[in-house]
Amino acid sequence: PYIHTTYPITREKLYTQLGFNTLEDLLLYWEQDHLTWDANDLLCMLKTWQKADISQNNLFLGDIVKALRSIRAQMIVMPSKTDQYFHFQDSKWEVEQIKAGGGRVQY
Repeated sequence: PYIHTTYPITREKLYTQLGFNTLEDLLLYWEQDHLTWDANDLLCMLKTWQKADISQNNLFLGDIVKALRSIRAQMIVMPSKTDQYFHFQDSKWEVEQIKAGGGRVQY
């Protein structure tokens, strides 16, 4: 299995802090953990992560900044600096665009 080696979890061997001796041990755990999932649920989750873009519609026409600035909800965004899916730099940038909604990034 391929995992990008520039990610801290592999480069800094953070998987050992989770109790795994090797990256292979972690990957085997992930595989076993997901074997009980319904395949359609996994596909739906992956599609959401890959395609979820609030700007891809007739209102915003791909303008992500315009879409983010339309958000009016108050929020606290609490990204993790070691999250491999949702990087804190991305969250910080998104919140900076949302300003009108009163969002802030909590580290």
